[in-house]
Amino acid sequence: SRVMAVRNHVTLLERSVLATLAELGLAGETHAHAPGVWVGQAKIAALGVRIRQGVAYHGVAINRCPDMDYFQGIIPCGIQDSQVTSLAELGVSISRTALEELYVQHFSRLFGPVEP
Repeated sequence: SRVMAVRNHVTLLERSVLATLAELGLAGETHAHAPGVWVGQAKIAALGVRIRQGVAYHGVAINRCPDMDYFQGIIPCGIQDSQVTSLAELGVSISRTALEELYVQHFSRLFGPVEP
């Protein structure tokens, strides 16, 4: 069904983030009731997916080193006891370019080569 196809797509996106985090030494996890990727009770990556005429448009945002003050008013996925975190907060220092290259490797492994 279409719903299962979309869910599988989101699952692969989450797995690409999980693999990226694992390579950086972090144990990410997913929650059935809350899309995205979490480290404990803190959301580290958000996903956005739109399907239009059979084409998937998606975005993945891994919090690398944002100003965490911007997240103080956010309750991730409406879960009251949760927070937002970042790689920097968890002690991981990586350049944006290196993170993008690492993520694309895992994305490509799961989805196939990225075409220019």
